[in-house]
Amino acid sequence: MLVTRGKQRDIVGSLPLELVLQIVEYLDAVDIVRSQRVSKQWRMILTSDAITKIFLPRTLAALGMEGKNVKAADATTYFQWLHGLQSARPVKKVFLPSSKLGGEVEEVVYDSRRLCYQVRGRSLKEATMLDLETGRRSNWVNEAQHLIQRVILSDRYLAMISRARSSCVLVVWDIHTSQRLAERRVLRVPSRVTIEKDKVIIIPNTVTQSYPIYVWDLCTDQFQTIGSFSDLDLWYVDTDEDVLVTFEIDWKTHLPKVQQTKWSLVSGEQLSRKKFHLSVAGPRVDRRVLQPSFNDWHRTSGHKTVTELYHVESDPLYTLRLTYDYATDCLSLHWIHCAKPINDVALRGRCNSLAPHIIYRWAVQHRGIVIYDVAADTATVHPYQFHAGEVITRQFICALLPPSPHEIRLEPLTNLKFFSTHWFFGDREVFGVGTRDGIQLWFFNPDFVPDLPDAEPFLAMEESG
Repeated sequence: MLVTRGKQRDIVGSLPLELVLQIVEYLDAVDIVRSQRVSKQWRMILTSDAITKIFLPRTLAALGMEGKNVKAADATTYFQWLHGLQSARPVKKVFLPSSKLGGEVEEVVYDSRRLCYQVRGRSLKEATMLDLETGRRSNWVNEAQHLIQRVILSDRYLAMISRARSSCVLVVWDIHTSQRLAERRVLRVPSRVTIEKDKVIIIPNTVTQSYPIYVWDLCTDQFQTIGSFSDLDLWYVDTDEDVLVTFEIDWKTHLPKVQQTKWSLVSGEQLSRKKFHLSVAGPRVDRRVLQPSFNDWHRTSGHKTVTELYHVESDPLYTLRLTYDYATDCLSLHWIHCAKPINDVALRGRCNSLAPHIIYRWAVQHRGIVIYDVAADTATVHPYQFHAGEVITRQFICALLPPSPHEIRLEPLTNLKFFSTHWFFGDREVFGVGTRDGIQLWFFNPDFVPDLPDAEPFLAMEESG
């Protein structure tokens, strides 16, 4: 854009197509996608047939799909979706019925094209893993014979937390070798557990005013206690440099005060500390009504880690998203706006981050899925489409919720009962919803559309008659 005497002039939009084509020759696929955000005129030009002929080979190269049997439209949409330009429809949807899974699904976790689940029809002392690439299933049994409280999955490890008489046991397996590595005991079921490469990060569940972070190195079997925290909002782990970055935020002031500390994962010592004010452009933050997402959503992708907070009472339209970029050492805050009120009940539903800009969350009172577009700071509600086999799930939701979302009145115990019947999981390739009737799987990557044993083609309930 060129600005002259207070007026903007679109230079690119006024150029002949032949010159635009020469300019595009110097751009890569990501640059072309980003340029489409400038204006409607730019997007119309950069999505024309002439540009697409140049853009498509670069898109396929960026996705690693050169020479693959994928549709050009699917590849282009998928690439644009990954970079926050537009929403994407699944290339394929299938349904795994509970009858083929061994019983009603109890919990589902996902990582690196594998999903792990428990079923009520079996003992809750084991979990089943399904490899989406090969279709192979494997059972993982808790040899301690304790009931499993939580399952954590990474690209290499599977961890189970089970309750013993006076403590909890955390057991870890190597997925590739099926070897049981080690176990640790903790006093209570942890508030949060994540696995970052070979490090298990444990945030304890405690009623005390301050608490440490525990780091378990699976390579050396060393257990490290780090710091003392009273209000931990965000953290980041860099396993290559063995550094833990923590953020404690005081939300009482108009410009929240942030204390950022870096710790050594090896020695547990403090490496550095700095304090600064966080810029808040949007509604004023009131810590008294600021809550984390129901499933303590916290996700790291590359050198960035994000978490979400929301206003329970004062602002049902907004969700607060904290992002830390380790590469630039920058903490940022964004407000995501939704056109429909998403109150406490809705926001306490399960959620999952797919692409870097896309978050899916279950909205209870709207009987659907809220799709957050972080790039545009907006959110929209889409009705949940039941598979023909999700009879129990539909009956349960219809019995629990009145026809009008404004009439919803759920007691706390009922809330927990409802949330325990839905599990969201996935990444930029796959999204899934686990219910009592089975598991819906949505495949977005046109180069990863596996034929799973026992999977049924998706048949919407209204289409089944």
